[in-house]
Amino acid sequence: MKTAIILSISLIICTLLSTASCSVAGLGSPSIETPVISVPFSPDIVTISSDPNEVVVAAYKKFYTVRSYRCHQEMTMLKGLMIKGELEFVAPDRRRRVQQSENGKVEMIIIGKDLYMGADGKWSKMPIDAPDYTEIYNPQEIDRAMGEVKTKFQYEVVGPDTIDGTPVIEYQTKPGGAKTSGVTSKIWVGTKDNLIYKTEVETDSDYGGNPHKNRVTDIYYDYNADIKIEPPM
Repeated sequence: MKTAIILSISLIICTLLSTASCSVAGLGSPSIETPVISVPFSPDIVTISSDPNEVVVAAYKKFYTVRSYRCHQEMTMLKGLMIKGELEFVAPDRRRRVQQSENGKVEMIIIGKDLYMGADGKWSKMPIDAPDYTEIYNPQEIDRAMGEVKTKFQYEVVGPDTIDGTPVIEYQTKPGGAKTSGVTSKIWVGTKDNLIYKTEVETDSDYGGNPHKNRVTDIYYDYNADIKIEPPM
């Protein structure tokens, strides 16, 4: 169960999937070289002086308390293959995902243990149970997973930014150690609500002697919106 939580966080920071929840270091904005003096952190107010690790961990914990959200995801894979997806989530166990690539569009809906797949307007109920995502919302398991995140990642401030008009602060980390080697990540956290608005992860890969980078970018919005996810058939 603990492994499932960490993988979920990864894809969302952007992975250990995002490779997994999801993130990348050193993309775009330059890092701030001026030392940042940490001040006591208030969970709902983020400033440039807030401790980066406390901000990021608190943001991930808060992420698992929201009622709903939408997410736009872009994945760049081997040979420049681009996969785009739109995700909707309603707690505790409803998800809708639309994925678009050069091979076409695929849709998926999960409601509890029921898994539906759709293509070309036709839906089928899969003869297998969907993954039990509710396990990762166990508070004790979240705390345990966050403890591992703290020991494996060291975050630093990149600088202030805005995402769709929302003020955020960008953080980046360069994970070290065998389990996170070749992974760089970034996360953008709202200054007024400590919510995650964007994550980006980049991983080094070597497939058949062809070294390349995989990148996953997630943009989160419509937190706690009135989202309806119903069976398609």
